[in-house]
Amino acid sequence: MKGSNASALTRPTRAPDRGVVGYSPDIEDDVFAFQRLAYPHRRADWIAPRWRWMFVDSANRCEVRPCVWVHRSDRGVTAHQGAIPVKLWVSGKEWASAWFVETMVLEPFRGTSIGPAVIMKAVESLPFNLSLGQTPQMRELQYRLGWRCVTPLKTMVMPLNPLRLAFAKSKYRMVAVGLAGVMRAASVLRRLSSVGCPQLESSDVVRFDVRHDELWQSVQSGYACAVVRDASYLNWKYVDQPGQEFIRLDLRCGGRLRALAVMSISDPDSVYSYRRAFIVDLVVPLGDRAILVGVFKAIARECRVRDVDAIVLQVSHPAVERAAPVCGYLRRPPTRHLLVRPQHPDPGVAANVMNGDGWFLTMGDSDIDRPW
Repeated sequence: MKGSNASALTRPTRAPDRGVVGYSPDIEDDVFAFQRLAYPHRRADWIAPRWRWMFVDSANRCEVRPCVWVHRSDRGVTAHQGAIPVKLWVSGKEWASAWFVETMVLEPFRGTSIGPAVIMKAVESLPFNLSLGQTPQMRELQYRLGWRCVTPLKTMVMPLNPLRLAFAKSKYRMVAVGLAGVMRAASVLRRLSSVGCPQLESSDVVRFDVRHDELWQSVQSGYACAVVRDASYLNWKYVDQPGQEFIRLDLRCGGRLRALAVMSISDPDSVYSYRRAFIVDLVVPLGDRAILVGVFKAIARECRVRDVDAIVLQVSHPAVERAAPVCGYLRRPPTRHLLVRPQHPDPGVAANVMNGDGWFLTMGDSDIDRPW
């Protein structure tokens, strides 16, 4: 690659350092060039719209400045740190916070002070922040810089077609815990129809509106710590997100909106030879176990119609974790952990966010639902 920008980046000392800077519109072209180098597997036509959706649109929604920090040299961007602004419901009030995401340093610059400098600049700007989608290596760095682990994001799987899964190719030897797990799942599925709960009727959502604001307001008192899941957030996340398609369901009982669910479906691929549905998000009354069970039954019904072999649930909250196994979900080892840097001026908020049992988390939090 003689004469290319990529070969020039192998000699970082020759690029005059212009330091760490925050967001301004004039960094965008350099950022997109950086992303093409840093993430060569990403679809090139999605890079710009997804980056703007993640950082510019989310900031506009929350009425804050876009949360992006980069290290720039005369040859472009060499390191990147972003954060997705969100409204956090804690202690019965809304507070500003953000998910730290898209932490990356180009390979020739790793091991230098550039990466930590970008992260610390972001921390100075957002001392109270959240992290969920990190690698084990990134977690270790975050621990050294002041983040603390609060709770794992639990993973559960509901085998809708246990026998097919028992012999399918997958990331795991079996989606359930061996043959005994598959047999147990089949038994649970047979008993599921007898579990007492309201019959919830499902309907597709084109766009979220005032009815979903009212749903969130009706259930929010049961959430100790959670991202505010109002219509503004739900539309930004699950209607307007570039490169993703979601199944959005209203769940009603007696004509009354009681809950909502967001799902995505993955067709068989080289890693998983069966069709999977992911429960990406939920808005549910956490204190109503019967409704929770009804929600899982309605989701299973929708997935059977769509010829799904297994449903994957990633969640953290005691009420949901207790209800899911009743409906046939089997536990898998967690792979993601909520980290918080609890530098909040209100001591009560700082204490509450460190209580893992109070958090409601789903796959939709942070950027785990990304398409790559």
